Amino acid sequence: MPENLRRKKMNVQKRIVSTKRHTIGYVVDEKVMTRGKVVKLARRGKINGVTARKGKYSWFVASLPSSTKKLYALPETVIRRRSRRAAKK
Repeated sequence: MPENLRRKKMNVQKRIVSTKRHTIGYVVDEKVMTRGKVVKLARRGKINGVTARKGKYSWFVASLPSSTKKLYALPETVIRRRSRRAAKK
């Protein structure tokens, strides 16, 4: 396949966390994506420096051992989620 037609792999830029510092999603190539979407893309090999692993309860994203940048070392963006009960008032 010619080089110009080959798709580039996406890069993870930021980690989106809740106020309790639980990972909610990631910013991948300037697009906000949920953890589930990033896991799907990682399982297909579409994200650079990241792999998907099977945990005890679900799949999760981990950086490759050869990768110099770890996911927990990425810049964080804190999002304050409002509960459904508070949003209705």
